[in-house]
Amino acid sequence: RLIPVQHTLTRSLGSKKQDNATTQAMFSGSWGAAKKRARDADADAVVTDDESPEKKHKVALNAIAEELICPITQELPVEPVLAEDGRIYEKKDLLQWFGTDREAKSPTTGDIIGTTLKPAPQVRNTIEALVKSGAIEGEIAEAWTKKLADETRVKEMRAKAEGGDEEAMYWLGVWHRLGINGLVKDLAQARAWYERSAA
Repeated sequence: RLIPVQHTLTRSLGSKKQDNATTQAMFSGSWGAAKKRARDADADAVVTDDESPEKKHKVALNAIAEELICPITQELPVEPVLAEDGRIYEKKDLLQWFGTDREAKSPTTGDIIGTTLKPAPQVRNTIEALVKSGAIEGEIAEAWTKKLADETRVKEMRAKAEGGDEEAMYWLGVWHRLGINGLVKDLAQARAWYERSAA
């Protein structure tokens, strides 16, 4: 008997359906939607074996991980927050989303919502445990690990800068100006760090 496999977080790069969905969305200008459609294409895979306990376990873990993916970035959040629409988002991306409209609208439903965000450290701990244990693997886990490394690098550089290290101040200015290492492009912050480094 044929059993549909739940969406797995690891992608097969040879999937024509996935490539077509990704390409189509890239040309339509919606990269986040492309990632989602590519992952959804994997959900159409079919197997002929009965479900083993290991497979059921993996399907359950994938379902949990799917609920933790930020609807804006289509990635696991490093700084997860719970918005008033009841969904988990990456904090900086949701704040950017709110900043693009006069009324704060849910990225998921389009309904007007408040801008109160509640930190979700338990979600971060769950994601970290799932990634470190290998329960979540592939591109999505690698992206989360890279974002975590960027966050650590910025914290270390900020600590040096706050301690008076002029070179660290300069590099924070560069990172803010370019919007790299997980920082949002912010020219005002870049200028402030440059001025502090020159003082």
